[in-house]
Amino acid sequence: MQIPKATKTKLHRARDFRKNPTEAESRAWDILRNRQVLGLKFRRQKVVYGFIADFYCAERALVIEVDGPIHDREEHAKADEERRRALERAGIHVLRIKNEEIDLTTMTDLIQSYLNATTPPSPKESSGATP
Repeated sequence: MQIPKATKTKLHRARDFRKNPTEAESRAWDILRNRQVLGLKFRRQKVVYGFIADFYCAERALVIEVDGPIHDREEHAKADEERRRALERAGIHVLRIKNEEIDLTTMTDLIQSYLNATTPPSPKESSGATP
C-alpha cells in the first residue's frame, strides 16, 4: 500500500488543531498524555496515512477519534466510515468516543478492550516510526 505523504497543508492544519483543541479534545489529552493510560504514548493531532488523527499511538497502531454532535450528521458519518476503512486497510485501528464519554475509566476500558481483542504489532511495526 502506498502511504500518502503528510503535506505541508496537513501539517499546518494539525498544528492549528493542537493549538486550538475543542474542550473534549483537551479533556481527552489530559487523560492520554504522559503515558497515563496503560503506559501508552499518544500524540495528538498527528498526520497518519494522510489523515489528521485526534490521538495516535504508534506502538499499538491505534487512532482515537473524539466525536462531537457534528459526527452524527449523515455526511460526516459517511466520511468517518470511509476514513476508518482506509486506516484499517493500512493496519491502523480506529476507536471513536463521544465527547460526553470522555473520562479516565471509559477511555482506559475502551483502549484495554482494543488491546485484548488484537495481537500486538511486530517489533518492526512498533518501532515508533509513523507514516
